[in-house]
Order: sequence, then structure tokens, then C-alpha cells
Amino acid sequence: MTPHPTTVAARSRATSSWVPAIAYCQGTPLREIEARDASRFGDATVIAAEDIAKRFGRGAVDGKIQARIAAPIPGEPKRVRPQLAFRAL
Repeated sequence: MTPHPTTVAARSRATSSWVPAIAYCQGTPLREIEARDASRFGDATVIAAEDIAKRFGRGAVDGKIQARIAAPIPGEPKRVRPQLAFRAL
């Protein structure tokens, strides 16, 4: 099946600047930190949390977020191995 990319838009809400900082620095494909120096994850998270707090305040954080999602189209013949199609996005 050919992957069918879709953009999904939503709102991201967090109780503090720490939540998105941890998500971006320690839980997503932003592994550039790890490639440079994995021992600095904590430092990167603190810096990110401070920058987010400067922009959105120290309280709850609310902002737009979107993702690209690729799903196979039902009924289409399989042309590409799914793991390769998803990795390319």
C-alpha cells in the first residue's frame, strides 16, 4: 500500500514550560542533543524550559501543534514496505 500523508492540526496544552521542554529534548526525534553529547540532556531541557517560559510565561502553556501522519490507503496494492515509507517522513 502507498502511504497517504495527512496533516493533523491541534492545540498542545501543558501545565508548565517543563512539559514541552522534556518532550522536545528527551522524547522526540530531536536526537541532535544525543549526537553532540548525551550527558547534556538535562542542560538542554533546562535551557529549553527557560526559553519556553520567556515566550509563554511560567504557568500553563497553550499553543498550536501539528503532525504529518502517513497511513496506508485501504485497497491499494502494497508497493513499499511500510517501515521505509514511515521512516521517510
